Amino acid sequence: MEPNLIDMKQRLTHVSIKKYLKDTYGVVRHTPWKLRSASDVVAKRYGCKNLQIFFFMIEDRPIDYLHTHSYGFLTSLGRQIKSEFTQEYNQL
Repeated sequence: MEPNLIDMKQRLTHVSIKKYLKDTYGVVRHTPWKLRSASDVVAKRYGCKNLQIFFFMIEDRPIDYLHTHSYGFLTSLGRQIKSEFTQEYNQL
């Protein structure tokens, strides 16, 4: 595992999001506190961890027990989660 990923697993904060995005992609194009807030809201809505929502949105990682992907494509629930996340992010 990458060192920055281990830090993120401990706690999702706007500082750890900024560090992760900078270390992984070299640039931060989104507002870290908005990413965290939207992740918190959507995670609570679907009964999962905010970290799972964050990686689902940023890296398209599946959330297995929610069945967000099928054969590498988003399911209707996966598309719904992405849509709700985008709405929450844009409302902040």
